Amino acid sequence: MRTLDRILIAFAILVAIGLSYLGYFWLTAPVSSTAVAEASLSIAKDPLQIMVNSEYIPAIERSGYRILLNARASYRLDGILVSKKHYSGGIMNWLGPWDYAVVWGAVPQQLKYLKFKQAVRYALFRYDPSVPIDVSYIMTHSSNNHLIPATPNLRKALSRAKKHSQVRLEGFLVEVTVIKNGKGSNNWNSSLTRTDTGNGACELIYLKRLRLGDQIYE
Repeated sequence: MRTLDRILIAFAILVAIGLSYLGYFWLTAPVSSTAVAEASLSIAKDPLQIMVNSEYIPAIERSGYRILLNARASYRLDGILVSKKHYSGGIMNWLGPWDYAVVWGAVPQQLKYLKFKQAVRYALFRYDPSVPIDVSYIMTHSSNNHLIPATPNLRKALSRAKKHSQVRLEGFLVEVTVIKNGKGSNNWNSSLTRTDTGNGACELIYLKRLRLGDQIYE
């Protein structure tokens, strides 16, 4: 085989691989709409939480598990994404595949003094002692959010967020009960306040709507 033939074959293979990748990317890309008619995100304000007692969320059936979700409050959080982490393996990680660490209020203006890290469903931060706001303020204006996507489109969209981008999370703070063989096997409950810390202080959100910059996913 001549050298030119080898080059042409190699080029054809590369083109086929590239087209396959673009086709896969296009087919799996989440569908979005543009937030042209919506107000800008209110990252300086606290999250909006309204207690509910009759909001119905359908049970989820997967791999022999029955997952019950009890909505405790409607919830909307506008803020800056400072870290995100993907989890996989097991029913609970399938249910809530992404954690978003988000800050709001005056914290976004102080990010040069802060470093955030996520691990084992916790969000931790380090701070420069010269940071001009109280550490207690940072703790009450940041949260680690366990995200349960309500649709396959949202599940795909959650990977699109970029660090330090503006985000809006809308949905419900929930209590989760996982049942297998007629018996409860796991429980997972959301915090209902921004002032708690440590184990159980994260928000568990049944996510109905996600805004990334000016793009909306549902």
